[in-house]
Amino acid sequence: MLFVNKEAGRGRAGRRLIQVLEVFKRRGCRVDAVETGSRSELEKRADEFIKEGRRIFIGMGGDGTVQGLIQAVWGHDVKIGIIPAGGGNDFAAALGLPQDPIQASQKLFNCEPRRVDVVMSRTDDGNKRIYVGGGGIGLDAEAAKYAANHYRRWPG
Repeated sequence: MLFVNKEAGRGRAGRRLIQVLEVFKRRGCRVDAVETGSRSELEKRADEFIKEGRRIFIGMGGDGTVQGLIQAVWGHDVKIGIIPAGGGNDFAAALGLPQDPIQASQKLFNCEPRRVDVVMSRTDDGNKRIYVGGGGIGLDAEAAKYAANHYRRWPG
């Protein structure tokens, strides 16, 4: 399953999706692409596919897509892959993944799974959330909220 946020990276993920799917096709690998418009939609759809028995999940987008995918598969015996195509690909960079979505797609075929640390936190409404990479509370969380919403399309 390939979950893609087509708006990630100011549309970069959407523009590169066909090329990424072609990489899988050339390798003889059937992949089903699922467009998701939000993290909650990604989590819901991934849960449905886990219940169907799917065990390989790939997120194509930025750090938000990765966070949603991690949250969705937490506690299940699955493997995940990352194709960086967002505006922020900090976790993919920390893993040493190529920043080009095509190169990252090709690398998925020649890599070994590895374990990474995750952090579990409880939100003020009592929900548990899993995240990887960076996380913040307080002022940086408020700044991230504005950056992801109000100021998302500002240049620079």
